[in-house]
Amino acid sequence: MGTLKNKVVYKLGAVFMAALFMFTAMFQTVGFTKASAFVSSDYNDEYGDFLNTLGESESGNEYSALSYDGQFLGRWQIGILGLQEVGFVDSSKNWTSLAASFGITSKETFLASESGQDYAVLAYHKKILRYAENMGITSYINTNVNGVLMTFAGMIAAAHAVGVGGLQSIIKNGTTGDSGNDAVGLRYMKMCGGYNIEDTIRNHSLSTGTTPTTTTTTSMTTITTTTTETITTTTAVSTTTTSTTAAETTTSTTVTTTVTPPDKTTTFTTTVSSDISQSTELKPPSYIIVTPSEMIATVGDWIQINLESDNAIEYYILITSQSGATSDYKITGSSISLRLQEEGIYTINVTAYNKAGESYADPVYVAANKKIAVSEEKIGDANNDGKVDMTDSTLILAYYANKLVDLQFDTNETFIKKYADVNNDGLIDISDSTFIIKYYSMNTAGVKVKWEDILAS
Repeated sequence: MGTLKNKVVYKLGAVFMAALFMFTAMFQTVGFTKASAFVSSDYNDEYGDFLNTLGESESGNEYSALSYDGQFLGRWQIGILGLQEVGFVDSSKNWTSLAASFGITSKETFLASESGQDYAVLAYHKKILRYAENMGITSYINTNVNGVLMTFAGMIAAAHAVGVGGLQSIIKNGTTGDSGNDAVGLRYMKMCGGYNIEDTIRNHSLSTGTTPTTTTTTSMTTITTTTTETITTTTAVSTTTTSTTAAETTTSTTVTTTVTPPDKTTTFTTTVSSDISQSTELKPPSYIIVTPSEMIATVGDWIQINLESDNAIEYYILITSQSGATSDYKITGSSISLRLQEEGIYTINVTAYNKAGESYADPVYVAANKKIAVSEEKIGDANNDGKVDMTDSTLILAYYANKLVDLQFDTNETFIKKYADVNNDGLIDISDSTFIIKYYSMNTAGVKVKWEDILAS
């Protein structure tokens, strides 16, 4: 009885293994067929083979693949930030006219669009190269990174897997802070490192989709105005933070636009078109100014980066600390406030976007130094004359008044800011002057007090 049972079990096991083999072979054939649809003959180099290898690891080369959490899409598992980088999704996470030119208006249509994904992955790799060059990562090509030789193709693959900031952390610090990410980045670097793909990523042009033009609907709107009132609209702009390791956070910024209507009755006509296949030719902002271009700050203090461009609608900011920690932000305002958490030199790279293009500013370098402890006898002694009195209070008020109207504080007396910042809040203002008056008055009246008592009150 036992022998018969064993034979039955053995036969059932053999049938199961045979079925499993056939099932696996069937899916391998499907995967091979899909991968073969995108080959190196499409390019001047081996980029097609590179994509096959990358796609096999990302999704089994399935265009319809969706990550378990729904955040990464398609054959190359591009996330929402990647889709924003290539212009398929705007800052409000809406699909753009560029995506619509491929027939893409949703996750489902993106997963169904092979041509859209083919465009997106090359556009994304071009963007990776731009960031890598901006951050100095390309200087490490053909060097050993954690035991792996990093080639151009290995750099693109590793950054595709763990992000450009993650790759920079592996290079400079030896880790992203996550051993799993480190292993993935190095595996992709090694797996894809042998392909010749630089010509395609640098020089291959991108063309938009060929979705037929939809019926164009035009409406005419006539507006008559007789007012001479100045209208001021203020829009509070929120910032989106994707990582906050180099700098603590951003503050919301406010953009104020003033519109002055004509001082006489005017009739004008606007034309609104629903043609979704409008031109997506790149027209980058003609200039970007980031101020201040050089700055020395104190660790823990807030700094503000002001941005100017003639036609940018949003900015992408990548901040790298001296240790290699990165933070990145998208903002649609004109400035960003940051609190620097580490000592050392910070590199701030800016990308500005218009509706269909991009441009880069030169990096901004900010030096963050640790706060210097001020001894008890020096607190409040703004002019460094060895005593704290009304002269110090007056100097602080004069400094503050000039600061309010953006004038240079010019005095014949010594003025030491770290002594003038009595309450050590990073600001020199009326409160510091007030503390000095209280300290001086009490000590003059014979009441011996310490600064900790004054500040505590």
